[in-house]
Amino acid sequence: MRVDVREEPPAAIAEYAALSIAFQVGRVLDVAVIDGGFGGFALSERAVDAPYVKDYDAGDGGPARWAERFDLSRWGLLGARVDGRLVGGAAVAFDTPGLMMLEERRDLAVLWDLRVASEARGTGVGAALFRAVEAWAAARGCRQLKVETQNVNVPACRFYARQGCVLGGIHRFAYPGLPHEVQLLWYKDLYRRDGGGTHLQPGGRMETQGWVLYDDACGFCRRWVPFWASTLRRRGFDIAPLQSPWVREKVTVAEGDLLDDLRLLLGDGRQVQGADVYRHVMRRIWWAWPFYVLACAPGLRRVFDGAYRAFATHRHRFSRACGLPGAVGDAGTPPAFAPSDVTADVQARGS
Repeated sequence: MRVDVREEPPAAIAEYAALSIAFQVGRVLDVAVIDGGFGGFALSERAVDAPYVKDYDAGDGGPARWAERFDLSRWGLLGARVDGRLVGGAAVAFDTPGLMMLEERRDLAVLWDLRVASEARGTGVGAALFRAVEAWAAARGCRQLKVETQNVNVPACRFYARQGCVLGGIHRFAYPGLPHEVQLLWYKDLYRRDGGGTHLQPGGRMETQGWVLYDDACGFCRRWVPFWASTLRRRGFDIAPLQSPWVREKVTVAEGDLLDDLRLLLGDGRQVQGADVYRHVMRRIWWAWPFYVLACAPGLRRVFDGAYRAFATHRHRFSRACGLPGAVGDAGTPPAFAPSDVTADVQARGS
């Protein structure tokens, strides 16, 4: 199953809200205080006597009322689609005044909400969304991602632990109206420092060297670049549409020139464009080395560049001739994931 994860427009909030976030509570984590807190806390899992259904949306109206409660201008709404149908979503908050979960930090993002349709749970949708949230937050300079769960949501706790999060906070009195629930706060570092500077490392995968940026309105580009996504990721490159809001913030070119070329945004902020993107990537793939050498050879370099420019100029004509439609409207971050493993999907959100 191919899962296409992209940033959704604000108008998609109603469709997003229609996804149920309800889950059955069958087991809980009991939190024991050791030596008055000096010895830390001990968590032990147990089955509840009478399983029940918990629905976060029932308490505050859910996503349909977020705009009434928060400034969403710096939030990201990510959707996971299979054959165009929304099967999951995630909301991530960043740089939002008055949002206490952000701890008044501008290098912290909060995964506010993650939900997957019941029929799509257990198929890797949740993991794909989490990776998209990491990329979204990292692209905005965030060093950490924060997630709120509760002791009654054991599957969510185990899910975030599998994604590389660590338990950073336990608040036994966070919910006065629900005294049996304990707030658990999870954190995941998005950056690491080494001798080469600061590089993004989303999802615990190979250190990200950069993002190949393509025109999502071009049907050929939209089909061709994601087709090579797995090969690129093995070499440390992710992909994203040029129409992504975060790309427009990071790529410092005039709006009218943004879509003229295939672009490569490197982890250190440098940018490569046009035929040089192919050369940069081919140099790092062993079987593409012969093509790299030819593309750099005297005389042939000009031919390669000219062929690229001719295709780039007429790419929409090629797309129409091949029956490859492009996206309608803006696209988001990142455009597509094809999880190779099956990961249990859970529902979790901040309150």
